Amino acid sequence: MSDINSLKKIIILGSTGSVGSNTLNVIKRNSSFDVHAITGNNNYKLLAKQALQFNPKYAVIGNKNHYIKLKDLLKKTSIIVESGYDSILSIASIKSDVTVSAISGNAGIASTFSSIGNAAILALANKESIVSGGKMLFALAKNNGTKIIPIDSEHSAIFNILEKYNKKDIANIIITASGGPFLNYSKSDMAHITPSDALKHPTWVMGEKITIDSSTLMNKGLEIIEACYLFNMKHQDIDVIIHPQSIVHSMVNLKDGSTIAQLGNPDMRLPISSAIFWPKCMPDAIKKLNLSKIQNLSFYDPDLDRFPALSLARNVIEVGGGAPIVYNKANEIAVNAFLLKKIKFLDIFKVVEMSLNDCNLINLKIDDLNNIFEIITLSEESALKSINKIVGSVV
Repeated sequence: MSDINSLKKIIILGSTGSVGSNTLNVIKRNSSFDVHAITGNNNYKLLAKQALQFNPKYAVIGNKNHYIKLKDLLKKTSIIVESGYDSILSIASIKSDVTVSAISGNAGIASTFSSIGNAAILALANKESIVSGGKMLFALAKNNGTKIIPIDSEHSAIFNILEKYNKKDIANIIITASGGPFLNYSKSDMAHITPSDALKHPTWVMGEKITIDSSTLMNKGLEIIEACYLFNMKHQDIDVIIHPQSIVHSMVNLKDGSTIAQLGNPDMRLPISSAIFWPKCMPDAIKKLNLSKIQNLSFYDPDLDRFPALSLARNVIEVGGGAPIVYNKANEIAVNAFLLKKIKFLDIFKVVEMSLNDCNLINLKIDDLNNIFEIITLSEESALKSINKIVGSVV
């Protein structure tokens, strides 16, 4: 591990994605880090470009078909080029000051777990690890000396507020949501939403899956589940409020009646810098906020009838076991079906609910990684079956 005067060793799992690329952008503007290893999956050209700029010891491409091409682009360097899933797990197991877990989807779960006990700080952007791993992930981190810090604007805001207060003084936390593009749509209007409509987010520029999740508020359902594990809180003490401007990232209500909020321009570099520089702040991580130009900040209660994702999330927390995994995976399968125009927008909620009702969740226990992946497979099968029922019922 680095001493106080040396560069911090950082590993970035998923450096070619949005979070990974923004992490390198943050590091580029600061000389505090030694980029030890970077990994990607398919984008070998961007991975090579990043490797040439930051000169890591390792550059690993997940897709073995791209190994020769990456090797050729880096042949004039001393960078060690590897490929394959096992190589990524090996990289995740290297001792580091900071490991950024930014591989998207279920593909990032195993590498997240491999980082536990090896990374002093695990800057975690992979939602699936938290939703699927639950208490097991955080118990392992606590027992092995790894501090998990979320890379997510809402959870990062809450994390930084809670770090400054005694938990006994906390009344509850409030997660903000932009509300997506359909905040003012009626239920009948929502029946006609197309994929192109749902991909037009009013505030953030993100990948397709997270953009659709924002439009359904499924991302907020997942964030409620994550917050329960991240902050060891009951879901009854976690509220969601619609805030279209995305300036207030989240809030914490204290028992004395006061409310502490983090405000800032919507920019992923803020939660990234907050995680990798913890417990310090990076100077000028993002552009400073000018409230006089913004003028108005608005807040609304979510409509649980039009957006049932939030109620479904609270139900799966109550059920426990494998329910959060089914919720997450069924949603992923449903979103993909919607993007392919196999089902309608409102069917996304139906697929998740049908999948949850289809599985015997109460008896599904999360004991190890194999168990998690078994439940993921079961969830996918259930979701596909639910989609077939919906498609088959359409005349």
